[in-house]
Amino acid sequence: MEVRFYVEGPSDRKFLQDIVKCWYNTVLPDDLVDVLDGKDNLENRFAEALDKNGPSFIANQIDEVKSVVILDADHNPAQRHQDVALLAQTHQFDFFLWPNNNLSGDLESILEQVYNPRHQPFFDCWQAYERCLTGEGAGKYYLPNRKGKIYAYMEALLAHSETQRKKVGHVRERDFLNEEHWNLTPTQSTLQPLKTFLDTYFSTPQ
Repeated sequence: MEVRFYVEGPSDRKFLQDIVKCWYNTVLPDDLVDVLDGKDNLENRFAEALDKNGPSFIANQIDEVKSVVILDADHNPAQRHQDVALLAQTHQFDFFLWPNNNLSGDLESILEQVYNPRHQPFFDCWQAYERCLTGEGAGKYYLPNRKGKIYAYMEALLAHSETQRKKVGHVRERDFLNEEHWNLTPTQSTLQPLKTFLDTYFSTPQ
């Protein structure tokens, strides 16, 4: 079965490509993972972005290619699921909502759970930092979002030189297959729903 994926942004594409490589030993080229809008946040524009891709969905049906859409659940997963399900009927695609097709969140909701446990000290320090900002610093400072948290994690690991520091900001340079930084074991509860979903389209290597 040939599958074409549609994701919100470049970071979603890179994570999907790496996880498919890890779990199924399959290379998922860029031309089979379309970025819907070229950005990482479609919270208020996902319907418009999907409608714009209507011709692509039709072409997939003609070519017998399965269309699969992956979006953020964001803050109201029940409503998002309902809205996307209606669009899925119109455009004939399957879909999955980060992080687990059930709870609110986004790709970063997964990433903040699947880091290598040896780097727990970073996340302990980050929690203390957040407590400080919402405690003594309440009302004075902006609390970084999950994207900022994951960026800071990668920067702390990789930015040992100016060259490495520049790479942190480039999505294509992110390596979720690096076991020193990430734990992509599919049996962990954070990743099990995604693994179950993707098993429909890929064969697990024996």
